[in-house]
Amino acid sequence: MANLNSVAITGRLVRDVELKTTQSGANITNITLAVNGYKDGDTSYIDCVLFGNTAEIASKYLSKGSHVGISGRLQQRSYEAKDGSKRSVVEVIASSLELPPKAAGTPQISSDSVVDSISDEPVDLSEIPF
Repeated sequence: MANLNSVAITGRLVRDVELKTTQSGANITNITLAVNGYKDGDTSYIDCVLFGNTAEIASKYLSKGSHVGISGRLQQRSYEAKDGSKRSVVEVIASSLELPPKAAGTPQISSDSVVDSISDEPVDLSEIPF
């Protein structure tokens, strides 16, 4: 059996999208989705990373509470916290973004507007400002 790393989730943003730019000029944003489970009160909070055009579109059209779908792959990384302890995090690296349906009075966004972030230039993760 081949290794497969693919994930698709839907949920609501827990905070507004904050677009950042690396030193090389690449757009990036981290978002967290609240994803409901099968039982009431069974909510998971999933960290996602969006790059390039996908990050820019998310910052332009999404805000806290927006319902969004993310497809991508899982990535685990380690880092050192401010207190010197070692930490590990698993994130979804987004390859596509599904925006919420059009609400009355908001601009229509075609699916062609969302560019697959895999086609964006690779980003050196050491450049990420957070």
